[in-house]
Parts: sequence; structure tokens; C-alpha cells
Amino acid sequence: MRGRIEWDDAHDGRLPLLVIDGREIDWDQFGRMLMSYEGWQFKLTLADKSEEL
Repeated sequence: MRGRIEWDDAHDGRLPLLVIDGREIDWDQFGRMLMSYEGWQFKLTLADKSEEL
């Protein structure tokens, strides 16, 4: 899964908008996506947009 963090006008910047694989995903949707991996571990990496992941 690859994405970026964007400004979310709907929340006046209080919550970021996630754009994952070209689709806008809100935090509730993101949480539901992760629930299928309950009990697993994960690693979150934040990188400058100029870096290739």
C-alpha cells in the first residue's frame, strides 16, 4: 500500500486526508481496512515526497 497525506477541506485541516493507491480514504475507512489484519504487526514509514519508496 502506498499513499500520501493531504489537506482535508472537509475537516478544515484538523484531520489529514489519506490518498492511497490514488483513492481518497478517510480515517474511518482506513481503520476498517486494517481490521482484516487484526493481531498482525505493521510498520509505518513516512518519507519526503522527493524520495522514492
